[in-house]
Amino acid sequence: MQRTVVLDDELDADLRALATVEFTLVYAGPLRATQGDPQPGSSQRTRHADLKHQMRMEFSRQLKTLWDVVPQFQVAQQIERHPFNIERSKALFQILPWCFVPVVNKAGSLCASLDITLLRRDHPGPSVWRPSAGDIDNRLKTLIDALRMPNAHDGYSTRTPDGDGTLYCLLEDDDLVTGLSINTDRLLAAPDDADLSYAHVTVRVKLRLARDHIPL
Repeated sequence: MQRTVVLDDELDADLRALATVEFTLVYAGPLRATQGDPQPGSSQRTRHADLKHQMRMEFSRQLKTLWDVVPQFQVAQQIERHPFNIERSKALFQILPWCFVPVVNKAGSLCASLDITLLRRDHPGPSVWRPSAGDIDNRLKTLIDALRMPNAHDGYSTRTPDGDGTLYCLLEDDDLVTGLSINTDRLLAAPDDADLSYAHVTVRVKLRLARDHIPL
């Protein structure tokens, strides 16, 4: 069933302006493979939950800056019902004691395309993957998981926040990614103590209006 979002002229103008925004996120550190998710209703914890949390924290610092510098995000803080109002998002998206502020959320009628560059220590050829690094698809899954809001399997209900518990995320859900490209190459410089999972990643994000966006 398709989702329909109808907004007034002022909010629609903000969304159309946001749909031209492009920015780049950066991560350098371990990037291990995730093979499968826990089944719905399972008490099993997400694989590499601690690593994904560390990655989310790094992306959160960068995304908070985005909210501080994009004019449409600043205007949204003056309109309580705006889909990009931070307090509104924090009230809607919670796994207590945490709350989440996704840039791309379903109420905001935006989607995202991602252009990913992955530099890694092991050889980019497909025939020489090593078990400690993981295959490219499953390492990409770890990255996408870290870009989205956590779910009930990610252990946030028992994780203690360092600050006020607010995490800025790129995505409410990974089904809001409508375009994906990835380029890989060898990483020529890494910390001396880094294992084969170490990677340097850039994610070029392009915001776009969702196809089901219907203005008044």
